[in-house]
Amino acid sequence: MQMPYINKCFIVCLLLLTAYASAQPRSRTITGVVRSFDDSFPIEGVTVSIKGKQDVSGTQQDGIFYIQVFPEDSVLVFQHPDFQQTVVRLGNSNEYNVLLQRASGWVQTYTGNWRAIFTQAEQTVVPVQLSFVQTGNGLELFFVNGEERFSGGLVDYQQDTLHEQLDLFEQSLLVYKDTDGQYQGLLKRNKGNAPPTRFSLAKSDERFLPSPDSTKQYQIASKYRLLFPNGTKIDTAVAVFRQHGALLQASILRITGDARYLTGRVDGRKFRLSSFIGGSVTAYEGEFREDGSLVGYTIGPRNKQLFTGIADASASLPDAYALTKLQPDREQLRFQLKNAVGEIISNDDERFKGKPLIVTIGGTWCPNCMDEAGFLGKWYAQHRTKGIEVLGIMYERDTSTAYVQKAFTRFANRFNINYPLVLGGLADKQEVVKTLPDLQTFLAFPTTFFIGKDGKVKAIHTGFSGPATGAAYTEWVSGFQEHVAQLLQ
Repeated sequence: MQMPYINKCFIVCLLLLTAYASAQPRSRTITGVVRSFDDSFPIEGVTVSIKGKQDVSGTQQDGIFYIQVFPEDSVLVFQHPDFQQTVVRLGNSNEYNVLLQRASGWVQTYTGNWRAIFTQAEQTVVPVQLSFVQTGNGLELFFVNGEERFSGGLVDYQQDTLHEQLDLFEQSLLVYKDTDGQYQGLLKRNKGNAPPTRFSLAKSDERFLPSPDSTKQYQIASKYRLLFPNGTKIDTAVAVFRQHGALLQASILRITGDARYLTGRVDGRKFRLSSFIGGSVTAYEGEFREDGSLVGYTIGPRNKQLFTGIADASASLPDAYALTKLQPDREQLRFQLKNAVGEIISNDDERFKGKPLIVTIGGTWCPNCMDEAGFLGKWYAQHRTKGIEVLGIMYERDTSTAYVQKAFTRFANRFNINYPLVLGGLADKQEVVKTLPDLQTFLAFPTTFFIGKDGKVKAIHTGFSGPATGAAYTEWVSGFQEHVAQLLQ
């Protein structure tokens, strides 16, 4: 008599199991053989990974690989030290046979992490980190600063010299082997007669080497208030530290912007930090004292600047929304400027009428402007349908038409910018006030204006705290979103 009930329970359980199974992501196993393009021999030890994930497999002695993928996985990456990296886009097939081309001798030589040594003021040695990575398009240079890997682009190799064109900074980086078999480098401007900056290189995963006399690491406070003597006045800044044993990461915030990703070490009470993305080397060194203070130097190519500091968890900068002002009788930011092809763009243009407008004043040469552009490019792509516009007014080191067209194009391509860029003038703060007469003051590149539907300026933010600053960047994003929400009301 209980059989029908049991059968019903069985059927219900079976249906539930079937529904559960169908609701789970359906994985599949991709297999194939990896062979050499030159001789078709199978390649053992090839790393097979899913792009964007940590999942890794490898080839066996016969070149065969197996790797489990899910519906969201679309690309496999094949890597081997002796071969060029190859990517394969997945389709409906579960079998992919891959041919790898053998890497050129120079590609194999340079692939990996390098420690580059610059000599700054007073013969101070400042190391930075470079990484050359094989990609499907060639060998790519990355500037490594802690968690940041800033692409310098694809490198070329001619006449026993590696060439890297650093377009964003109008510089070239060259690496070669000297007569003693040591690797040397040159960083030189593409224009002018300035002597190149020389540096040396060696393969290494380390940036700063441990000091011989180092003892246990001093436990650093997370935030310090810094003072920089500047003639008859003192400039203030905030240092944010993140310590992991001897490894040290930091960013220094000023009202004009942050020092981006500083990376280094703390040995005993002494600290060393550096950052480099292809422009100029940024470096700091100093010592923490028993009373909670610190003393240190900013190290430039020719000079050192003294600074002092005190641990202060509440250290902050002046309100960035209260520094840049319009003229007392002005409510608008009026402009009539040309884009790269000579078209005049004005605040009275039809595309801006009745819409909120964000105007950022910057330059393609400015690292903080690059960080802001990295945010604005993505943000505008996601929010432009809401009826809000963005405009970049750029002040450049060269205002010739050929240069501006080249600089704007590569800047827009690098940071996925689809909003208009116009030329304000030369990269000079006085030039900004001259070309935008509604401004009373101008302090920093970038400076961001929030303009309402009525064409009136509602808020002005001076400087930019980028991703390297952690909480300060999160606060900037939150403030940006709040102002935009008010503009859209």
